[in-house]
Amino acid sequence: MSVAFLIAAHAEPKLLARLARRLSAPGCDVFIHIDSKADIDAFVGQLPQQDSIHYISDRVSVKWGGWSQVQATINLLKAATAHSQDISRFVLLSGGCYPLVRTDKIHDRLTSEEFEYISVEKMPNLAIGKPLTRLTKYFVEGGARTRGLTAAAIRIVNRLALLLPDRPIARLLNGRSPFAGSNWWALTRKAVDIVLESYDSDKKLNELYRFSKCPDESYFHTILSNSVRKDLIRPTLTYADWDDPKIRPAYVKESHLDALLTFQSDDRDAPYLFLRKFDSRNSELLDLLDKRINEARI
Repeated sequence: MSVAFLIAAHAEPKLLARLARRLSAPGCDVFIHIDSKADIDAFVGQLPQQDSIHYISDRVSVKWGGWSQVQATINLLKAATAHSQDISRFVLLSGGCYPLVRTDKIHDRLTSEEFEYISVEKMPNLAIGKPLTRLTKYFVEGGARTRGLTAAAIRIVNRLALLLPDRPIARLLNGRSPFAGSNWWALTRKAVDIVLESYDSDKKLNELYRFSKCPDESYFHTILSNSVRKDLIRPTLTYADWDDPKIRPAYVKESHLDALLTFQSDDRDAPYLFLRKFDSRNSELLDLLDKRINEARI
């Protein structure tokens, strides 16, 4: 059995190359979606495609908080499932993630377990910022975190949409209860098959999430929390610090490494296998992380 690491990236070619090389190991393949707005040649120049590293060709223009984030993930899943029937585990990461343990340990753990690592909470849950209005109110992607006249117009449309009657989400959910949570997960092939079958056949569900806010934090969660895999769901294996009020999630600091690496040992129940987020502002910590992992042999 093998593991597919699915990476969604749009910037920082050098960091992506480092992450992909770190994840490359026997029994592991890396599938990469580069935002279609980005120059893919800059990434290939740092990290050429090779036997275990694959750039998917079905690229989309990813916009924050929109369906395009779900579509990019679906495209990664379809590319990975078509690549090999031997892949039993699919791990979604961002280009700003990095493993906390050796890749061989990640492989051995994830190919020997049946749990679905995807944090979920029933909606609404205001304590974690998952209001039901994410679904009941129309949301058009392309306005948030974007400049220009078109983005400004979209933001106006989204504000006006809040005044409209609620959408008929019960009909579109088709008997499901809505759930939400972290958008970074590690799923078995059985779970992925359920997701892809729903994507291909449930047009009402896709209609709901196509015009919902942050569907990447609810679409997969709702499908799996209403499936036969629901009792196997466990919290995400990717750590992120959401306590900083200005930068969310916060950039990794050395204090994060001190705290997180104390969990990592031969204990198979270590709560986290991955950490985010890194970029060029704190990339020097990756050298420290690699050194500590190698010294501790974790």
